[in-house]
Amino acid sequence: MGSKKTIEPYTLSAKYYDMIYLSKAQGMYQKTLRDIFIFSGEILGRDPKSVLDIGCGTGNHATILAEKGIRVLGIDLSSHQLEIARTKIVDGNPSFMEADMSVYQDFGETFEVGAAFFGGFCYL
Repeated sequence: MGSKKTIEPYTLSAKYYDMIYLSKAQGMYQKTLRDIFIFSGEILGRDPKSVLDIGCGTGNHATILAEKGIRVLGIDLSSHQLEIARTKIVDGNPSFMEADMSVYQDFGETFEVGAAFFGGFCYL
């Protein structure tokens, strides 16, 4: 699993994360989600049916995708962030799992799209 030093800022900021990002970053959320649909349209010829949200944090992207009827699994290393994400689950979707994105894992299902929103990709 990731080091304590890597996860510490996310542990400390978990309870403030949504307050900061949802008020200041709506445009970024909408743009990154729009990109998912553009790329899926080009590659799949349609919207995705399933997404693996890598480094999902408090689940904001995953929740929006789930509201569009897409099956989503969000993974993150921060149990504190995932605690908040799990409060957003409606009818079992999205689902969240504590996992280290830098270590391959078999989640027992496949996904049409894997996405690391915002800065998550830099941890790989």
